[in-house]
Amino acid sequence: MFCRGLAECWKVRGEAMKFGEYLKQKREERHWTQPEAATKAGIEQSYLSKLETGRSYPSEEVFSRLSQAYALDVVEMAQQIDGPEVERLRDVSQLRLAVLSHQLASHQQSRRWMIAGVVACALGGTGLGLAMTGADREMTQYSYRSMGVLEDGESLIAMEFVGGGVSGTPGPSLDAMRARHLALEARVDEAYHVTGQNRGDAFVETLPEGRRYFLRLGEEPIIVRSQLRWFRVPGLMLLFGGIACLVAGFRRR
Repeated sequence: MFCRGLAECWKVRGEAMKFGEYLKQKREERHWTQPEAATKAGIEQSYLSKLETGRSYPSEEVFSRLSQAYALDVVEMAQQIDGPEVERLRDVSQLRLAVLSHQLASHQQSRRWMIAGVVACALGGTGLGLAMTGADREMTQYSYRSMGVLEDGESLIAMEFVGGGVSGTPGPSLDAMRARHLALEARVDEAYHVTGQNRGDAFVETLPEGRRYFLRLGEEPIIVRSQLRWFRVPGLMLLFGGIACLVAGFRRR
């Protein structure tokens, strides 16, 4: 179980190398000859040659010497050499701990991705369910109009006669009617009330400044869009995001 699924645990940059190739690469990066590197590690040159060509693998003591001399990063090394090579080095405690630590971290990260995916899918499914259950509905819309604010003692329909002229026999009465008509025209302040509630042919609304008398202008059928339909977009986003999290979690297992 030491290196089970190692190829899936780590994304290797470039092609995986043999341990010997990795060791040789690190030596050449430091511009050391084999004799110089062997001296620094405290081992025979012939033994170092066998390690670099893959004919031999180091014991834990030799690996420790190489690690100190080359300043090796065991985590980086384990990521760059292939799985079978790591398996051959299983007795090296430094490398074993690095691999086990990474596998544990990978498992925990996979679990977090899985939990996030399940939660996102649940929320996305709930959003889509709400969007599907919220059906549009048809209703009747009623429109009312008031010509202005009525003063105390005025008839409810006093403002409804505003508009047009005043005709009749000339005289004081006609002049008074014209003056009254002009006064009402000056007070015209139309207001409209649109509602889905049928309030009859007319209704009175009491305001701080007086009363308004609303007459119904008409009615028309309208389609009321469900507000729940807006859950469709975030629901889909959460659902696809959750699926992506689940896939990521499975791939990291």
